[in-house]
Parts: sequence; structure tokens; C-alpha cells
Amino acid sequence: MSSYIKNSNSPISVDLKQTKKNKKNQKNKKKGNYTRRVLPVTRSMEKKENRQFKSLLRISHIETPLQKLYRMQQSTNRTIPEEQKLFQITATIEQLHNYVNLTTLEINMRSDCFIQSLFAAAIIKVSAAKIASSFANIHDTGIVLNDALNYIIAAFGIPRDKLTTYTFYNSDIYKMPHSDPINHPFYPTPSDDNGVSTITNYLDINLLPNYLTFMNISFLNDESSEDSHAIVCIKVDERLLFFDPQHNGEGLYETLYEYLYGMGRVAQYVFFWFSERLRKPITLKNDSCHLRIYKY
Repeated sequence: MSSYIKNSNSPISVDLKQTKKNKKNQKNKKKGNYTRRVLPVTRSMEKKENRQFKSLLRISHIETPLQKLYRMQQSTNRTIPEEQKLFQITATIEQLHNYVNLTTLEINMRSDCFIQSLFAAAIIKVSAAKIASSFANIHDTGIVLNDALNYIIAAFGIPRDKLTTYTFYNSDIYKMPHSDPINHPFYPTPSDDNGVSTITNYLDINLLPNYLTFMNISFLNDESSEDSHAIVCIKVDERLLFFDPQHNGEGLYETLYEYLYGMGRVAQYVFFWFSERLRKPITLKNDSCHLRIYKY
């Protein structure tokens, strides 16, 4: 055994060194080969990941129903005509038929009727409308009529003293001087307790074809106080329609009488109205103005 070691000592020693070196070389070689084999796989994986990432980006930019609706609404140019007293802007029936609600809450839990009406008219962008709608519904508070008026003034760049409110009031409830230029009575009758014919005639005369306007309706409740609700009135060609955006696309009514049926006694109707006729059309300038909402 010792003789074997002695006689084989030198060559074994050399072989061990060579073996270590060879093993090291083989390791490096293998490592190099492995690296060379992995690189194409890595590039392939990167390409695949890039494709997946781009796909995700495309998915993230897919329009939501609200965004799609708003893009379609923007094609109307949202213009106020000249020489008209009643505030009104360009509109199409499609933007109401395809209306997407800003919230999924039950109807009786919503306080965002004027916000929904502004969005139906495409004069407030999606993100601002969603935030305002959420705030109004959470805190159970609507928009003060004057704040809605101020939003429209800012959005279109209308001189502040030119746009005001125009009210039809129930003569059985309010006693006002008939000389008031912006407050007019309607006279309930047994067959028309809510002055529907007065309002319909007013809109037939003053609302242009393919334009819409806002109408705020105040109802007298059991406690002798009032609850108000905002809707959209639109004239399609020569046909007058009434739209409640809180009811989505199903909120379109052919007559005001049909819309008001079973809703109680109307105290007043309020429109936005120009104290001076515009000399030229005005187009929407800003759809993200500040919309003031009070938390009561």
C-alpha cells in the first residue's frame, strides 16, 4: 500500500492538480454554456412579459361605459345658441338613450339629481361628476340652485349678470306680484293641478329642436315644506321629451304629465334664463369647474 503511494505520489499529485484545474475549467465552461443557453430564453421571456405588460396597459385604457358615453356626448359641441332667453345647449337623443348612471345606489338613496343632469348634458367630466355624485349621496345633500347656476356660468364663460333663474310658481301656494319679470304664476285647474300645460307650452315655444335645458321642480310634501328635483327637458326635432337621469335610459318620458304622475303637488318650476339675449353662440370652455356642494 505504502509502496503504491510512494511510487505513485508524484504522478498522482500532478493528476490531482490537473483534475482540479480541469474541473474548474469544466465548471466555467458549463457555467458559460449555461449562461449562453439562458440568454435567449431570458430575451424570449422579456418579450413575452413586454407583450403581457402592453396588453395590461391596453386593458387599463379600455373605456368604461361612463367614459364612452362622455366621449359620445362631446361630439355635440355643447353650444348655447344666440338670441334665446331660455338657457339651452345642443344635444342628441342618443346621449339620453345610452345614459349610464353615476351611481349604483337605490333611487331613494340618491341626492345627486342636478349632478346627474349636468353629466347627461355633458358639461361636467366623468371624474368630477363621480366625485360630486358620491359626496352628495354619502352626505344626503344636493346642490343649491344658485351653485348649479354658478357652475354653468363658469363652464361656459357667461357674464355673471346675464344668467339668472326663471320661476313658474303655483298661484294657489304663493302670492307674488304679477309684475315680477322672472317669476310667473301658473294656475292649477281640476284637470291640470300641476300646471303641466303652462310648462309644456313654454318649452314648446322657447326650446329649440335638438337642444336641451334643465328644469328644477319643487314638490310640496306633507309637512308643508318643499323637496326639489332636477331633470332634463329635450326637444328632438319638434317632439318634447322629459328625462330623469337618475333612472338611466329608462327615465325618458313623452309628456310632463306622465313624468309627474303620482309624484305629488308641484309648488314651482325653475329654469335658467338669460336677462339679455346672447349676440353670438357660446361653446363650453371648461368641463371641470369647481362644483360647490354643501354638507348640511
